[in-house]
Amino acid sequence: MSHRDWGRVRLGNVTSLLFLNSITSNAFGDSTVLGPLNLVTFIGSPLTGGTGWANSVVYDSPNIAGFSASVAHAISEGQGGGNSAARLAYAQGPWAASLAWQSVKKNPSTFADGTSPNDTRAWQLAASYDFEVVKLFAHLGRIDNRGTAAAPLNVAYRVWDVSASVPVGTGRVLAGYAVRRTNDTVGPVPATVAGGNVERKVFTLGYDYFLSKRTDLYAMVMRDSTQTRTLPAPPSVVSAQGTSFAVGVRHRF
Repeated sequence: MSHRDWGRVRLGNVTSLLFLNSITSNAFGDSTVLGPLNLVTFIGSPLTGGTGWANSVVYDSPNIAGFSASVAHAISEGQGGGNSAARLAYAQGPWAASLAWQSVKKNPSTFADGTSPNDTRAWQLAASYDFEVVKLFAHLGRIDNRGTAAAPLNVAYRVWDVSASVPVGTGRVLAGYAVRRTNDTVGPVPATVAGGNVERKVFTLGYDYFLSKRTDLYAMVMRDSTQTRTLPAPPSVVSAQGTSFAVGVRHRF
């Protein structure tokens, strides 16, 4: 349901406002494989709630002088808590900024979002400016892992990133660097467990060439580095690094 002056209401399965904030304000868009910001925030992260929420009610305000706002709530279907989120955005000319916040309450059972049973809260501040010769993006954010009622936690992760898009020919050179770090005590986990990292850094560099409005070719190189407090006892911090290369073609339907 929508109205030009009063905004719109959406129901059902929707993109989470935090994920929407991320993918609309970084050089790599919605990539969850090569985009540094999306990788440290949503993939292998302590954040719960996933990127899409079912059973949601969302209100989107009309755009007023460049400002717009959204609020969302996802019904938990008896699993406890539910998800809530809000986002405020501004875009005018080459400048854009936005702030998103979400709270995910999963007790007593886990949602089927492929993450963990923990309650989490998160916020993310984004800003960008288009200089025409280069478009710059930056983010600051935080993820609070609050654990469960049976095993409460108080672990805070700081997230920040910078990325850039440089028009070259009919394509763009893309670069991005993102970091997620905590100074709190993170319990030891097997080295393969997602979200157990004390620190994660991701750097990606590549070129995206457009064959048409909906089809592009890309070549990327990505460096992913982590520090993880691991089992077995005594716990120790283990560093790991990996380099990935990707070449592909993408068509958007």
